[in-house]
Amino acid sequence: MTDEQLLENINHIISTQLESIKTTQAEHTKILGEHSNILSEHSKILGEHSKTLGENSRDIKSLKGKVSKIDKTLNIAIKFFDEGIVANRKRIERIEDHLALKHNH
Repeated sequence: MTDEQLLENINHIISTQLESIKTTQAEHTKILGEHSNILSEHSKILGEHSKTLGENSRDIKSLKGKVSKIDKTLNIAIKFFDEGIVANRKRIERIEDHLALKHNH
């Protein structure tokens, strides 16, 4: 085999392997592009979820404040109701004592 033939064989082997590498590189580039698009879509979805989460957080905070106000109002109402029951019970006892009625406590 002559030097020219040897060089030609080497060039052929190299070009064959380079074609395989170029094909693999093109496939990887395509896959990377697809993954980049998917990541972009996921980023958009995460942004939307983050916005929704922020809105829900504000709604929950607002509801928490309203529930707290309702709780305070109910506690005041129950306190007045309980005080009214105690006051009425004392009034009934005084009336019973005044009328000399027997009461069972």
